[in-house]
Amino acid sequence: MARAPDSKSGRWGFESLQACCSERISWTERDGFRGGVRIFRHLKKFIVEVEAEMKKVSWTTRKELVASTSVVVVATLLIALFIFIVDTPLSRLIGLILKYGV
Repeated sequence: MARAPDSKSGRWGFESLQACCSERISWTERDGFRGGVRIFRHLKKFIVEVEAEMKKVSWTTRKELVASTSVVVVATLLIALFIFIVDTPLSRLIGLILKYGV
């Protein structure tokens, strides 16, 4: 029966997974950093792209926002009320059990 290759025995069939070049290149050399000029071009491009994406966003109307917020507030209050109704009798029951050791 053949065994699957494992990394410890070196039978993977390919070379090391380390980086292909042995020289370390800093980000300033890689991006052609010259006194900050290029970084400002990247920043300007980023801001222009953000503005373009923000124009594509489908914003809700004030009426939709108020309606959605109302639903969330009412649901939160209903859940809080339910937890209060269930928790109060249970905490009193546990208190009686611990007090009298039933």
